[in-house]
Amino acid sequence: MERRRPQRLTGARPRAGVVVVDHGGSRAAFLGQRPAGLIARPWAIAILLELADGPRRPHELERRIPGVTHAALMHRLGHLARAGVIAMRHSPSEPPRAHHVLTDRGRELLALAELAARWEARTRLRTRAVPGMWALRTLADERALEVLCALAEEDLDERELALAVRPLAEGTLQRRLAAHTREGLLARRQAGRATLYRPTDDARRLGALALRAMAWELRWSRPAPPRAGADLVAILRLSAPLAAPPA
Repeated sequence: MERRRPQRLTGARPRAGVVVVDHGGSRAAFLGQRPAGLIARPWAIAILLELADGPRRPHELERRIPGVTHAALMHRLGHLARAGVIAMRHSPSEPPRAHHVLTDRGRELLALAELAARWEARTRLRTRAVPGMWALRTLADERALEVLCALAEEDLDERELALAVRPLAEGTLQRRLAAHTREGLLARRQAGRATLYRPTDDARRLGALALRAMAWELRWSRPAPPRAGADLVAILRLSAPLAAPPA
């Protein structure tokens, strides 16, 4: 039986005969990448962990976070404040003293980081510096999610997969497939002369983590991104087999 032609997952220009899932004309980035990208930045998780214990003044954070410079700390505090993850408050003392606190959206973002660390602990992957950072950086990589979602329902070879994702520079898809296989996100099998790829259970659990990131963005982003429906469907297809009852 002839294999069906895979669908392309983004709004880029389609090749002849390829069905396109429309993301509403927005830039090609998956819903949920914004929160993952926020806490995958240098010093972000360390700052959130410190503020989870209570308000901190900038010089206290600088003293309590090993290795951070004053310039790097102030830059990241400003970035997190603009995203609404932390806020500045002034004490009623004289003169008033400024300190930073974690907002509700910041607490939910910290919970996402803790889930990422748990996911990493179940895999053979380990982040040397901050647990969960590798998972968050993978979630923030739109092309990684695009490849995994394209393989969610059917094993594909490299040629078929190239039709299902946006065009990549020559050799890039091959390098990505090799890297994701080494990382344990993809498994491969031979079917005749073709090498077929499929997501591993670790990759599908990463899809479940992506759903939590999507929920954060839908809760705190107004208005909801126009591509939200298509992205949710794609990630649900990736993570759905984990919830399927045993045959």
